Formats: sequence, C-alpha cells, structure tokens
Amino acid sequence: MKSYLLFLTFIIMTPSFAQDTGYLHGYIVTNENDTILGLVKNKNFTPYRVLQDIKFKKEKSGEMETYAPKDLKSFQVGSSRYVSKKFGEDDLSFFEVLIEGDLNYYELRVTGFGTGNETVYQMLQKKNEDAFFSVYGPNFQERLLAYFADEPILSEKIKAGTYKRNNIDKLVKEYNLMKYIPQPSKTRKTATVSFYKRLSKTNAELFLVFNDTLEYRIPDKYFFTLNVPVDVRTKVCFGTKDNKSCTLISMLPHYPFPDYYELQTGGAKLKFNIEKRLQNQAQQDIAELGR
Repeated sequence: MKSYLLFLTFIIMTPSFAQDTGYLHGYIVTNENDTILGLVKNKNFTPYRVLQDIKFKKEKSGEMETYAPKDLKSFQVGSSRYVSKKFGEDDLSFFEVLIEGDLNYYELRVTGFGTGNETVYQMLQKKNEDAFFSVYGPNFQERLLAYFADEPILSEKIKAGTYKRNNIDKLVKEYNLMKYIPQPSKTRKTATVSFYKRLSKTNAELFLVFNDTLEYRIPDKYFFTLNVPVDVRTKVCFGTKDNKSCTLISMLPHYPFPDYYELQTGGAKLKFNIEKRLQNQAQQDIAELGR
C-alpha cells in the first residue's frame, strides 16, 4: 500500500510544472490535419481569463506561438479537447467537447476582465448538422421536444420532465447509446482506462461488457485497469448479466494519463452506474478506498 500511495503522489505531481505557468501537455491539429504535440495554454489564472487565442510551445523552453480559432481544427489541453466552430453569425470560437458522438455536447466560455465576468454557453449539435440547440434560453422543454421530434422514446421522457438543463448530459448519453454502432479499430492503438469500485454489498457476480460481446468478470480488488482502442468509441456496460448500466468511452489520443471511471451500486433494487471522474477526484477516491 505504501508503494501505491507513493506512485499516486507521483502521478498527481507530474504535471505541476506546467500548471505553474498555465501550460499543460496536449497537441494542436492544424487546418491541414497535421497533429503537433507540445504544451498548450488556453487560460490565464491570475487574473482568470479564458484565452480566445491559445498559446503553444513544442517544448518547455521552446518559442511560444499563438493560434486563433481560424488557424486550427482542434486542440487538446490536459484531459480537455476543443474544436473550432462558428456559433450563429459570430466568428469562429474554441468550444470544449464535453461529450462527443452522434449527438455532441459543447461548452463555450467567454470571459472579460474582472472577477466573475464570465458567460457560459452550452449547446447540442447532431452529427453532420449545422444547427445548434442552446441549453440555455426560454421555452426549454418545447424547444427540446422539437429538436428530438423524430425520437419517440426520448420525446416521451422529455414530456415527462426527465431531462432538465442541469442533467442534459444524461439525454446526450442516452441518445448516443441508441445510435451507437460498433466500429473496428483502424490503428489497433490502445490506452489505459482505470476503474474503481464503490459498491454496496451484493452476492451477485458483476461484469464489464464491451460492445455487447466481450465479458470481463470484475475482480475482487477495488481498483483495476484495462486497455481500450483510442480511435473508436467503445460501449461499456457494468452490472449483472440481466441488469446493466452502459456508457460510451472515447479515449483521447496522445494523452499520457489514464481516464478514470467509478463503478457504483446502490438502492434496494441494486441499481448500477458507471461514471467518468476527473483525475484528481478519482485519485483521492482511490486513495481513500485503499486505506
């Protein structure tokens, strides 16, 4: 256990030099589809401000370059990915990709000078469509019904009030699961996914099921890792053979740290849940479970 905690401390401290200057490991994708690895900065922390034009260095001591949204297709900074998009009649902006799939969930943050001077936009956009759905704004339920008029299952849930602005991510995940079709990996490259368990007592045999075909019996230990492809989305379900909760995992290429997912059980009817967790929170949870 002592060696594991030392390893965990090392992981947490590894990117600290970059945090001191605002730069994090990442990459940029040019308009010519060239991917360039390096250090990316998209925020000032003192005073706090989201940069409309990002800063990039190929290495820590390298020359700084500045890129506007018109110069790039996308970039990754730390564990977050951004894409260049046009919103309404405005110029291109960098949108953070919160969820990617047949239905994309984006967030745009615009800051001025001064404490608390920040505007947040959240939008949905169906694959291969230009139109956005704004999460904020009047007549939310009516607009949501119109946007998903061709999806009867979701429409009934919208009418019942299942989806609100503060849980719109659940609708996005459900839509993407409904539309999901497994695709073969083209590169066969994989990345590490870390799973940890926070389970109620149960005698049931628990599994992870990948793309509805490959079953993995969950080990007794509270923390374990598996490899998944980086160039395609993978459907992962957690639970028993008859009762599961599912999500889609999309791995970021060139990201040197694993993604973390918490496996949960609870409730009288033994409900299952699988949720992605931020790196720092996950590492704290794992350390507590290991005590």
